[in-house]
Order: sequence, then structure tokens, then C-alpha cells
Amino acid sequence: MKKPLFEYLLEKQKSKTITLVEHKVLKMYLQLEVLKNYFQISVNYCKTDKIIKEVKFQYPAWTGYENCYWYTYHYDSFGNSLYSYTQIYRGILNLLKKKDENFPENGINYLNQFIENETIAKILNDRHDSVHQFGEWRKELSDELKIQDWKSAEIKIVIPLAKAYILVKKFDVKIIDFINNQIQKVGK
Repeated sequence: MKKPLFEYLLEKQKSKTITLVEHKVLKMYLQLEVLKNYFQISVNYCKTDKIIKEVKFQYPAWTGYENCYWYTYHYDSFGNSLYSYTQIYRGILNLLKKKDENFPENGINYLNQFIENETIAKILNDRHDSVHQFGEWRKELSDELKIQDWKSAEIKIVIPLAKAYILVKKFDVKIIDFINNQIQKVGK
């Protein structure tokens, strides 16, 4: 039975038999773990009632602007983290492809299918720096956020984030298994 990728790479690191490719994959894997934790934070934070209660508590003269900021901030942060996540996996797959002449294309196909998924593609396409551009209201959300129609904003932000998070978790299992098989094959 093959060991999970992280355990396998950590064991090789400890025994000082890790190759340069495996070391790079280990570093990228650790970055992925940080991003996956952030995905969870974004999704949890964008639950409407939690945001509204927290913002009303922090800002007694609450205007709704704060809610709008947090919605778009977490949506954009999720999108930016998702972009980094896909690029790290692309880097891992390219490293393995350089190392193995017979590298199967299905790993890259998994990644491309994931990126082309409607929900993932929309979030990746929508991403921008909300921290610095927040004064420019998002056209698709401006009416809901200005009049504090949180149900409609939830449909446009929170539900896609939740769907994307589920897709990330499913994709992660599939791609980690593929990478695990490839790296243990290349590492021999």
C-alpha cells in the first residue's frame, strides 16, 4: 500500500534521501495546505447571519458597507487563493512531467477540467483586488449590496463559494492520489 503523499515526502526528507523534485513538491504541498485552510475560512466567514451579527456588534452605526466589504473581500480572496492553488498544482505536474518521459496526461487533464468547471471558472474570472478597489462596486452585486438584500447577495457570493469549496475538496483527493502515484514511481 502506498503512503499518503505528505507522509512519504516527509519520511524522505527526514532520511535525507529526498530528491530535488520531491523537495520542491513538498514545499509546494505545504503551500497548498495553507491555501486549503483559507478556502475553509472564506466559506465559513461568508455565512450571512454570522457576518451581519458580527458587523452589527463591531459597528453600532452599521451602514451595510462593512458587510459589503467582507462579502467581496472573502470572495476575491477565495478567487486569488484558488488561482494560486491551481498554479501550484500546475507547477507540481510540470515538475513530474520533466522528470518522467512516460508521464500520463490525465493529471494535467484533471487540472484543466477542474479549471474549466463553470463555478471555478467564474470565481477565477471574477477575482480582483477588493482591498484596493473596493470603492468600485461590483456591477453584478451593486444593487443587492447597496440596499442590503443579503439573500440575493448570498445567492451570488456565498453559494458559489460553497460549491467551489466542495469541488476543491473532490479535486484535491483525485489529484493528490495521482501525484502520489507519480512521485513514488519517479522517486524509485
